[in-house]
Amino acid sequence: MIVSKKTTVYCVITLSLLIGLFIYFYALADNIKIRLFDEEKDYAALVKLMNNDLFLLSESRDFIPEKVLMRKSPDYEKKDGLASFVVAEVDKQTAGFIAYYKKNFNQGYIWLLGVDKNFRRKGVGKKLLLHAIKDLQSQNISFITIAVRSSNNAALGLYKSVGFVEYINEKERQLIILRKVFD
Repeated sequence: MIVSKKTTVYCVITLSLLIGLFIYFYALADNIKIRLFDEEKDYAALVKLMNNDLFLLSESRDFIPEKVLMRKSPDYEKKDGLASFVVAEVDKQTAGFIAYYKKNFNQGYIWLLGVDKNFRRKGVGKKLLLHAIKDLQSQNISFITIAVRSSNNAALGLYKSVGFVEYINEKERQLIILRKVFD
């Protein structure tokens, strides 16, 4: 079989590009720092992120980013501080966040996950999600639940990539509930 020089050149260029992309994303993933929400450093960036992605984050008309960050609870009126708020930082910039909590004795719940549009598809969301899963597992939960808009294919792909499976599809609300079960 004879392989043309042109084909060989294309293969070498493609392989070089793939290696370059791998190195870039590997370096970026190492550059993502996960830390607790710091109101002074993160408040403005997270309010902006939440307002930009309001449709994806909540179907509730009562969802007010400032209130979310102040109360840290999906149950705004009853109990403050239910959720852990964790931030991803890249090059000293707030790149995204995740909010999660132990809903009851055996269930964890991923309440919110948002990544700034400038940092999407770079491993930020996955690193935040894996952090939350690990933390919730350490609290001896049996499963984690997450809700996502059925039109949010990027988020669905992310959740499925770490082991979440579709549990309920609420077509009339355009909402899919996913679950990750632990043995």
